[in-house]
Amino acid sequence: MYSVPALLWFLAIVSCIHSATIVQSPQSVVEELGGQISLECSLEGTSNSYIYWYRQLPGRQIHMLAYSVSPGQVDNTGLSSHFNASRPKDDEFLLSINGLLANDTGVYYCAWSRTVSQ
Repeated sequence: MYSVPALLWFLAIVSCIHSATIVQSPQSVVEELGGQISLECSLEGTSNSYIYWYRQLPGRQIHMLAYSVSPGQVDNTGLSSHFNASRPKDDEFLLSINGLLANDTGVYYCAWSRTVSQ
């Protein structure tokens, strides 16, 4: 039988081994209408992961914009034509917006998982 401290120690080690960190930059962007912005999502501590871009408009629910299963493979069916999502490397997922519109204002989130989800 395992003791509680030993089990907690094991769970702590396993969670450290399987932990990952997302770094999203820049954290805040202000740009004029018609301008361009680029958002970068970098994943540290894991590989072969699904990476997602989400957007939450003011007063609205969060909405998935795009996801990627691997470098070069991006599903961007949720994107408007002036958005572009790309995944040049396993640990990097980019989102660009060209010709900014007033309704592009919102909070943009990057997320990851080991499996496909929405």
